[in-house]
Amino acid sequence: MSEGIRQEAAFFAVSLTVGMLLVVEYLLLAGVRRLIRHSDLAVNLEDFFYWCNAALVIFIAVFRANDGAIRLYSAAAVILGAWCQWGVASFLRRICIKLLKKFRNRGKMT
Repeated sequence: MSEGIRQEAAFFAVSLTVGMLLVVEYLLLAGVRRLIRHSDLAVNLEDFFYWCNAALVIFIAVFRANDGAIRLYSAAAVILGAWCQWGVASFLRRICIKLLKKFRNRGKMT
């Protein structure tokens, strides 16, 4: 495998990882919102700062990993990474909910 292909594959992997991390960050933000009640203004500000952070993280990843050259597959990799992470998180959430329901009903007599 040529060096150029290795660099592009590594850049693709970095883009996937960035997408996954951005989803994890948003899920943590959503979890905090469920624990602590927020006003509409606070939610809007949190979303604004999240998207500013997401843009900065993506910019830094592109700038450092690929010398600032924007590639269309990079955007696709970020979206694919986010989609995969969202699917994994949804799957794990469903499993946890089923387990909690099973253990909650465990001591009840039918």
